[in-house]
Amino acid sequence: MPPKVRRITKQTLIYVVDIVLDNVDPPIRRRVELAGDSTLEQVHYVIQAAMGWGNSHLHEFEHKGLSYGDPEPDGFNLESETDTQLATLLGPGDSMTYTYDFGDNWKHTIAVHEVTQPEPGVTYPRVLEAERACPPEDIGGPWQYPGVLEEARRNPDDHELNWLLEIDPEDPLREDREKALAILAWKPLAG
Repeated sequence: MPPKVRRITKQTLIYVVDIVLDNVDPPIRRRVELAGDSTLEQVHYVIQAAMGWGNSHLHEFEHKGLSYGDPEPDGFNLESETDTQLATLLGPGDSMTYTYDFGDNWKHTIAVHEVTQPEPGVTYPRVLEAERACPPEDIGGPWQYPGVLEEARRNPDDHELNWLLEIDPEDPLREDREKALAILAWKPLAG
């Protein structure tokens, strides 16, 4: 369940963050603005919405040898993502890793492009730029994706693969992603 909506104040720092899906060529990237005092749990939901993932697998953040995530699943020794804010780990030019789906191992580099002040009337988080659609889930990760996509192109009548051809890799900002970000929206400054 996404965290509750909160208000952006004049003291809130806005982080402009680049999210890049590693080991996929051509690159799949999002540039997102979000509050620096977002918890890593909130950052997780922003990544899920901005990239177009389905939030159906485990995840973790890694930074300077420490792992952050949901400490509830058995067998995981993680720092709590609900107790850690983005701004306590990263500043301008810093980065960390976010892994989604430990089976497919979708690794993302999260890099802070800049830190700015909030703009009155702007709703955060918001996607500023996007390059390419995210791959479908459960296809074997970044190493299997190119082969599966090529197989779908070679066999358009294969009903188990042809759904891949419906994905437009050049249309990364679908309406469902915008709706998902709207659910996470933090209320803008009043006037």
